[in-house]
Formats: sequence, structure tokens, C-alpha cells
Amino acid sequence: MSETWYVTTEDLNVVYYWCYDTVLILPEYEDSEEGILPKGEHVKVSQDKGWDAYILLDLKNSKKLKKSQLPKGKVAEIFLYCKATPLQAFVTPQQFKECLREL
Repeated sequence: MSETWYVTTEDLNVVYYWCYDTVLILPEYEDSEEGILPKGEHVKVSQDKGWDAYILLDLKNSKKLKKSQLPKGKVAEIFLYCKATPLQAFVTPQQFKECLREL
């Protein structure tokens, strides 16, 4: 299966999204934060289903973006039995058509 990567052609207002994978009896939960996806970032459409009005993107540089685009400490990384998934971003279908081009 081929993966199609896209590049952002301008800065985009997005909703960054991540989940916390937990073990044992702890509940799984998610969090989000509005932010900017900078021009030139590489993304692909996630295999996961997003919200109907949005497209969920996987980010090639999720670690870098987490550090540069989210408030410090927003993603909890000190919990003993849970770990945050890689950062993803929601965009509208219109943003996808207008501001992303295939590599």
C-alpha cells in the first residue's frame, strides 16, 4: 500500500489532536489544542477515521511540532501507565484542497 505525502503550501489554522494510550484499568482519553501547522510541513491522511467535517492528518515531524506549536506541558508525558500517541492535526476539506499539495 503506498502512502501519499502532502506538503503545506501556507500556514494553516488547525486543531492538534492526541490520545493517551493507557494500560490496565485506566481509561483512555484524548486532548486537543488549536494551533498553526507551518508552511512546508509534510503530512499524510490518517488511516483512522476523523470527524465528518474534518480530515485527520498524520504529521511527519510530530515531535518537533509538539515542542514548537503546543504550550509547554500541554501533552502530559510523566504519567506512569500511559503514553501520548503521536501528534495529529484536523483540517477542513477546503483547507486540504487549497493548502496542501502532493509530493
